Amino acid sequence: MKILLNAMSMAAMLALAANLGYAATDAAGSTKKEAKAEYSSAVDKAKSDYKQAKDTCKAKSGNDKDVCMKDAKAKYKTVKADAKAHRDQMVAQAKATGTSNDARYDAAKDDCINKAKAKYGK
Repeated sequence: MKILLNAMSMAAMLALAANLGYAATDAAGSTKKEAKAEYSSAVDKAKSDYKQAKDTCKAKSGNDKDVCMKDAKAKYKTVKADAKAHRDQMVAQAKATGTSNDARYDAAKDDCINKAKAKYGK
């Protein structure tokens, strides 16, 4: 009876560890979705701002118009590149967190198994 109860306790600990690992993986997935949503939002705003700037530039003529258009395009490209860098950073951080959590889960699982073997001789 005692061995069965302890085996159930070990199974419960492993299940808890598995759930913690799943939660960490799920959080990483959510972060990736958030990063993509933020990127899309930033790019959409940059496109809107670029279109508005181009409309403003159309009222100008000659070199002023050329400079205005190039400035508007440069701002658009900068915002888009910054948004991409931010997205990539968030995704990389989520991936690193997931890897770290997986490693800690594996270590805790091995520790649990070793403690159970030492205590019950299996």
